Amino acid sequence: MRGGAGVAYDVIPWNFYTNANPVQLQVVLTPGAACLGTFGAPPAWCSTPNGSGFLADGGMQNIVFTPPTTQAAARAQTANQMADAQAPKVFTWSLSVQREIVKNTSLEVRYLGTRALELPVQLQLNSISPFELGAQPLPTYFSQADIPATAPATAPTLQQFLALRTRRYAAQGFTGGVITEEAPVGDSTYHGGAVELLHRFSHGLQLRANYTYSKTMDNSTNDLNTSAVNPRRPQDSFNLRDEWARSALDVTHKVALTWLYDLPNPSWSNRFARGAGSGWEWTGSYLFQSGQPITVQSGVDSNGNLDAAGDRAIFNPQGTGLTGTTVTPVCRNASTGATFTGAGCVSASGAVVNSGLVVGYVANTPNTRFVQAGVGALSNLGRDTVNSPYFNIWNMSIIKNNHVTERFGLQLRVDAYDVFNHRNFTLGNLSVFQVTTNSLSQGYANLNAGSAFLNQSLFNGGSRTVQLGLKLTY
Repeated sequence: MRGGAGVAYDVIPWNFYTNANPVQLQVVLTPGAACLGTFGAPPAWCSTPNGSGFLADGGMQNIVFTPPTTQAAARAQTANQMADAQAPKVFTWSLSVQREIVKNTSLEVRYLGTRALELPVQLQLNSISPFELGAQPLPTYFSQADIPATAPATAPTLQQFLALRTRRYAAQGFTGGVITEEAPVGDSTYHGGAVELLHRFSHGLQLRANYTYSKTMDNSTNDLNTSAVNPRRPQDSFNLRDEWARSALDVTHKVALTWLYDLPNPSWSNRFARGAGSGWEWTGSYLFQSGQPITVQSGVDSNGNLDAAGDRAIFNPQGTGLTGTTVTPVCRNASTGATFTGAGCVSASGAVVNSGLVVGYVANTPNTRFVQAGVGALSNLGRDTVNSPYFNIWNMSIIKNNHVTERFGLQLRVDAYDVFNHRNFTLGNLSVFQVTTNSLSQGYANLNAGSAFLNQSLFNGGSRTVQLGLKLTY
């Protein structure tokens, strides 16, 4: 029986500080800010179509940044805030019981738990949702048949919702941006149980088999934007409780099997035949792992906080399969109160004609499981509610060891990764020779992506890789 506990501290990435310098020390120089006159008179290329003449006029080099000298100017240019330094920490505890069940074979049962605190979360402090200011959500109908024939004159409209969009601290002069902070407010938990069977090398065989069942929960995972299938920011920076869900790193089931079999050496009398038949090994591994969860995103600023990064979709309990759809605005006739869609509500390009007439949305494809939350609609879906594809893969090697002399040895080997050439449309890398960009597929979790939504054919499924090796030992 073994057990233990501990605490570990992580480091804070240095760019959290360098990116959050006050405006007196650092400002990101962008064409948008330059053309607004933030840094003096706008350059000539600001008034040309598509910014033509940008390079001929010296680009950004001719713009001289003058640090703000007044409180109002400093507040207007503030885009970041430096958080107090708090190193993330992780508490761990474990317990395992191991018993030899037969000679050279043991069974181990173990548990591992962790609790992490003060993890960095990217917040936008200057954001606020119209819902927080009293706006009423616009309804979303799952089919045309669900739309009522009329809507009352008191029904909330998209125009009313849009009128409440603002910056949280605009009244105090912070009008320049979102005010990003990498705040140490994230936390996570992990609980995992594992069973392992170990057969120590005997009679030419070594075997290890392991199964792990675990659960990882957190309120933030992707704050450094290393994945496109999960948002890097919360849906609402002021409601982290709504973000608590399965972690993007959660793997419920994992099976690992490794073996090494040293084939018996023949006792043939022919020296050449005996040498050719001796020194063979067969080794390999099998891995199975549940798919990592992803967050279904609407792709629009549904909650009106001027940030579409984390806005999630609407779950249709009557929907089927892993299907999704965008929505179309539903309008109300100002004279009769009758509801309608299409002409007069949206233009041929799909743009809203009059936001004062929009009183809801309807799914473009009925009976889908995930429905886009339009601007002003309220999402009911949590983080990481859909599993990406799992993977299972076999890797094998055939090894031939030769004793050339008493001092020199020569090893020949053939290594096959994904030996059965089974395609695995997973987010992770399947071997050391494969580097996938599956987690960077922008459209996979976004309802705006059309046929790309939850389409695993976007992914690189991998393929068999064979490696030949020759090693000389002395």
